[in-house]
Amino acid sequence: MTEPHEETDAVPASSEPVPETGAQVPAASEVPVASDVPAEPEAPAAPAPEPTQTAPGAPAAGALWAAPEGSSSGGLRRGCVLVALIGALFVLGVFVYLIFLGARVAERAGTIEFGTGGTGCSVTGAATTFPASVSIRSVAYLEHDVAAGTTITTTATLADGTSSSSDETFDQNATCVTQAIESGLPPGHYNLEYRLGTEVLATGGFDVTP
Repeated sequence: MTEPHEETDAVPASSEPVPETGAQVPAASEVPVASDVPAEPEAPAAPAPEPTQTAPGAPAAGALWAAPEGSSSGGLRRGCVLVALIGALFVLGVFVYLIFLGARVAERAGTIEFGTGGTGCSVTGAATTFPASVSIRSVAYLEHDVAAGTTITTTATLADGTSSSSDETFDQNATCVTQAIESGLPPGHYNLEYRLGTEVLATGGFDVTP
């Protein structure tokens, strides 16, 4: 005899979730696995930025100030050398000028220069012949300096051949003697001579025309 049993509507317990009514559960073969999922294409790498070309001497990008080219200790040394060279040339120029000036003074020593104007030991409008209507300025370049307190004799020889002399005592050292000759002299040749005792310090002459 078979034992009677009861049929129930109980559903056997299962560890898997029961799908909702109407939902289709894909077969195991249809479930994609990680190896079957196509990999997303990698984004292309951004191209490396091209190096920007900067004009010579211009500051680099992002820089507030760029040192000028050549601003190094070498450039500083070159600048110092240049300054020293310019200074040396200046000193040399002054030295040469003094030598030239000294030679010029030595060349004129003992002579008298005549002109229509000038200042100090120089004349402007230098000439040796003048019309009677102009004033004449003379500068005598002495053979050597004379000390203060020295008396010099000036002798003027006129156009008619007569001479006149006068003495002058200097109150300071002198290297030259100047004299103003008024206009209106008679035409002819004139001569001036400066002496210290019997020593002739300077001599020279000029002509006057009508």
